[in-house]
Amino acid sequence: MSCSSAVDHKTSVSNQEHMNSQHKLNYDSTILSIKKAVVDLTSSSALFGVKDFIALYENPTLYQEDAIAFLSEEKYSHEEKAIAVYTMQRSELKDYIIFFRKAVSLFHEGKINEAILSETISSSINKRYIIIKNYDNRDVSAILKELKESEKVSSDLKERIENILSGKSWKGVKKLL
Repeated sequence: MSCSSAVDHKTSVSNQEHMNSQHKLNYDSTILSIKKAVVDLTSSSALFGVKDFIALYENPTLYQEDAIAFLSEEKYSHEEKAIAVYTMQRSELKDYIIFFRKAVSLFHEGKINEAILSETISSSINKRYIIIKNYDNRDVSAILKELKESEKVSSDLKERIENILSGKSWKGVKKLL
């Protein structure tokens, strides 16, 4: 790369970062407005009718740290935290593994409950099933095995984790897709 093209590339990256910081939504208030717009989350697909949800969902890397910080706050409801998890479902696998690992830590710290942890494992929004689909990924399986050994995890979730680790869950999901 020539000196001038290196400078052009650096300027382009810097401009992109500046643009992202200018247009980045306030994550917490955006989640709360999404919750008000949707009201009932019995069907997570209703979220795709909310422009702000789509903005977060399409940019998971930009909002990952915000999502983790949001989940760590006790003041937010189960549904609000579920929306935060749903915004991360379009992440690339390597990024989602980071998110998942941090969610597991929050679970062990008592900052999220097992239901929210379960959403990080098997959220069906937009039929991604990122953890279930990648059950044989070394990092995914290591995190799941660690969870399965935790005394804090219920026997029901341990059984679900066992089905994921064996590939049984992915086989079942594939039939539905």
